[in-house]
Amino acid sequence: MVDILINKQQTMKHIKVLNPIGILLLALAADPAEAQPRAIRLALQTRDPKTNEIQTRTEEVDSAKVAVVIVDPWNYHWCMTACERLSAMVPRWNRAIEGARKLGMPILWVPSDVVGMYSGYPQRERALAVRLLPVPKLSDMPPARFTAPGGGGSCMCGPGIGCIMNYGWDGMNPDLVLAEDDLIASSTEEVYSLLKQHGITHVIYIGLHTNVCLFGKPGALKYMVQAGLKCMLARDINDAITAYNPATGFTPDRGTQQTDEDLERAGVPTINVVEEWRKAGVWNDDWIVETVRITPWGKTQRPYFFEPSVTVTLTTPWLRDVEIRYTLDGSEPNAASPLYEKPLLLSETKSLRTAAFQSGKLVSVPTDAHFARLPPRPPKPDVYLDDLKYILDPYGQIAPVFAACLWQPKLGKSYEGQALRVRGKVYAKGLGFRAPSAVRYELKPEYDRFVALAGIADNMLDHELGRNLAMHCSVVFRAFIDGQLAAESPVMRISQEPWRFDVPIPPGSRFINLVCMDAGSRNVLDLGNWIEAGFVLKKGEAKARVRAAREHGAWKAMRVPGYWEQAPGGEWATYDGTAWYRCYVKTPPTWASQDVTLHIERLDNWHTTFVNGRKVGEGVLDQSDYCRATLKGNDLRLGAYNLVAIRVEDVGGAGGFAGLSPVLYCGDEAIELKGDWEFRTGDDAAWAQWPAGAQPPGFARFEKVVPAALVPRPAGATK
Repeated sequence: MVDILINKQQTMKHIKVLNPIGILLLALAADPAEAQPRAIRLALQTRDPKTNEIQTRTEEVDSAKVAVVIVDPWNYHWCMTACERLSAMVPRWNRAIEGARKLGMPILWVPSDVVGMYSGYPQRERALAVRLLPVPKLSDMPPARFTAPGGGGSCMCGPGIGCIMNYGWDGMNPDLVLAEDDLIASSTEEVYSLLKQHGITHVIYIGLHTNVCLFGKPGALKYMVQAGLKCMLARDINDAITAYNPATGFTPDRGTQQTDEDLERAGVPTINVVEEWRKAGVWNDDWIVETVRITPWGKTQRPYFFEPSVTVTLTTPWLRDVEIRYTLDGSEPNAASPLYEKPLLLSETKSLRTAAFQSGKLVSVPTDAHFARLPPRPPKPDVYLDDLKYILDPYGQIAPVFAACLWQPKLGKSYEGQALRVRGKVYAKGLGFRAPSAVRYELKPEYDRFVALAGIADNMLDHELGRNLAMHCSVVFRAFIDGQLAAESPVMRISQEPWRFDVPIPPGSRFINLVCMDAGSRNVLDLGNWIEAGFVLKKGEAKARVRAAREHGAWKAMRVPGYWEQAPGGEWATYDGTAWYRCYVKTPPTWASQDVTLHIERLDNWHTTFVNGRKVGEGVLDQSDYCRATLKGNDLRLGAYNLVAIRVEDVGGAGGFAGLSPVLYCGDEAIELKGDWEFRTGDDAAWAQWPAGAQPPGFARFEKVVPAALVPRPAGATK
């Protein structure tokens, strides 16, 4: 429960508001006795569809027969600019709705996708109780052709790094004022029935996005026009989803204006609510309700990433003859701050604050934005974290029961066990974290720099594009060297470009601690991935030596046949995903000019086989339990070692060799490949390659030739 104390014209009330979704919707005491319905004269504006000439007519109406319908004022949008543009309208929005209440106008909120989040709110329960009426179609909605660029799935941030669609909103903007007597409706039938119940003849629509939701969602403008109600659009309190092109000067403000004009040409009248309320005596010009619009518009908790530069435009669509002042160091702007005269070209990370002034007096609500320049893309590491063992927090080292208290990262997959995916791209190497958590690695003298990418795991978007959830993911990545902060990311949100780390390692450093922190929400969805992370080695012979050692040192011995889940030590007991097997087979010169076949039986699940880098076969367990590959003369290096590499994808359950060992056959002779192979989780096509003349490791070697009759034959195998 939220206990709110409100002073409204010396009337004091406490109102209890259910708050089940974790956001605060302020509840003003709406005293019906304060409402004063009256005759008002509305100036309705349309346009001639052929000449575009503005046409204005005045209509007098009893304000008690006018309702305000508010469409989709959500608390989040996949486009950060669209989201902040709504927030910028909230002060004007609240004052306008307050004026409508004073005029006795019913207020209907129609939040469509998130209406279920208001179950149990009295405003929603009263709407549900209305007796539904059939919605007539008394008139045709004139065809509205929206001409502004952009549309339903657009991002309004401009030509740089765009936002990716998700459905993460889970409520209405928390700064909007929801009064006790308001109604929260969902369907077209509900909206129509509530309007008829209140004797409404005229409807003022406000909200967003004008060319999509406000126009066409359930309960939206076009359906009430068709039902015979006199509908109008508040042209000063709506926002269309369009586009931003700094090269041509096209802004979202222009897109909204163009959309409003499209509706006016279709016969839908618009009004300026502030002007109408001023005439009705319910608007105070001393109120400061406007905000400078910023495009693109990131915030500290959801920064706009760019490279190498970004063009930022500032506008005041409903303020005239004002000066826009701004700062780029995060300080509050004043009348002496730099004057905005043209779009700002930023090439460094900046915190922008801005406000409008008139004759030195503040006339807008100050606002801010944050722009973060991406660092240069780092090189790939020479040594990947995937190939190293991290050091668990000392508490977890005490006993397994204590280790269970820590959110330990997952190797080669996201924390929830899915692909390492950031901004729609899947990465083969990395660690999946749940915030807050951290791991340490020992630093070796040959390490020169730590390099990595880092971002939010976005697998949740596979289910209804993260509906009601995607807005809550937020993490910060940090790297500490011997207790000192060496680098950190800004706040990361879902589908943002991965942040880039390239951190020099001071000589003599002992440990690096990699952290995935929550950004203040401590949400179960705060899942972050350190990807393509590891160390760049110092130049010279040491680098070449360590690279060579790493190539074989990262491979572990794995007994074949058998499942990797059953390997001693339990290191891969729960691993599902991609893994590689490799062995080295020395074929005798006597096999020259003869057919050589490689037989593989029951390899779980999908598998692809390579010999000396060339793909020779593939199969799927239960579809082709047995795989036979005939090797051509140039596939083998006779009298030398040959690399047999098998890539395996295991989607669940046990993975590995479920049947007999692979066998090479040549006439009446065979080499059974039974014993320890090289084994490695992860995926890299380069693992199928092995330069001629290179020496194999001390294990995974096979060269013993035996009579073929002595080797257990996989099912279906022939000479």
